Amino acid sequence: MQIKTLLTLTIAALTMACSSSDESLKNAESVISTERMINYIKELGSDEYQGRKPFSEGEVKTINYIAQWYKEIGLDPINKESYFQDVPLVEISLTAPQFLSLKSPDKIRKLTYGEDFVTFSRRIQNEIALAESDLVFAGYGIVAPEYGWNDYKDLDVKGKTVIVLVNDPGFGSTDKSFFKGNEMTYYGRWTYKFEEAARQGAEGILIIHQDRPVGYPWSVVLNSASVPKLYQQAKDNYQSRCLVEGWITFDAAKQLFADADKNLDTETQLAKQKEFTGFNLSTKLSVAFKNSAHFDVTHNVLGIIKGTDLADEYVFYSAHWDHLGIGPKMNGDSIYNGAVDNGTSLAWMFEIARAFKAMPHQPRRSIVF
Repeated sequence: MQIKTLLTLTIAALTMACSSSDESLKNAESVISTERMINYIKELGSDEYQGRKPFSEGEVKTINYIAQWYKEIGLDPINKESYFQDVPLVEISLTAPQFLSLKSPDKIRKLTYGEDFVTFSRRIQNEIALAESDLVFAGYGIVAPEYGWNDYKDLDVKGKTVIVLVNDPGFGSTDKSFFKGNEMTYYGRWTYKFEEAARQGAEGILIIHQDRPVGYPWSVVLNSASVPKLYQQAKDNYQSRCLVEGWITFDAAKQLFADADKNLDTETQLAKQKEFTGFNLSTKLSVAFKNSAHFDVTHNVLGIIKGTDLADEYVFYSAHWDHLGIGPKMNGDSIYNGAVDNGTSLAWMFEIARAFKAMPHQPRRSIVF
């Protein structure tokens, strides 16, 4: 059933991308192979590819595999005779802190790394430390003028640490005009929340994790935090980002709120209301860890089908080939194979390319994979 759904999506993509007769689309559909898709995923998800981490032997094997299929399918190289495009990145590794300290008026609570929280930093500097940083609850941490929404209104967070909810206020709602109802907007993404906290001048940010609103369990957050992170190289070495970014479990956050005489469940419901105002939790946060940076070049792999009369317009089909590489052992296995994320999309992309090549006429627009 899943494969049939993928095939339907593939053909729909072809239909939207170019003007073609039903007969042409049938030709395209006829060459799509579920067996090949399964084989691509098995190959790319095998241990030989070492979890497909950039800057590794797994990268070399992966990009050569993709280029080999591009050539066999009949895609032209994007860069003269090469399918590869250089992408300068920086890899940031951290020595994780053992604890994070929360000092409320009545007690000092220590959270354990991995079990209660994770932290990291994009800043390219060796020492990362927050010392007794004031902790402020900023609701969903969203500034969305088109929805008349500003969680930071009248809230001073400069030089402080904000703690925010994941997703957006529309989560759980059937009202599509309230953000997008149950469909997450970009305002609900962790990437946005980190960006907005930095724009507001915060020195640190913690996102409260919950399985349903975020769409994945705590183990995914932990796995991602446990391996070196890759970012585009930035001229300011990411000094414009918050010094500390991270996540806290819902249970740990409930304890934190209780220590400040607040109820997290109640505040979560209140934060869905436009009139909600954030507040200082009367708690000071301290955490310290070390960063190290490695600058290197990874690669995009691009193949193209040249268009006809609209060749200077481009339709892109993309998938990320990389995954997390080799990390801490889970159930005795240290290779994070990435068969689903994102071997599946690479498989679809190969077969979409093959379907385009099987059509009797070139597309009007150039198609890039």
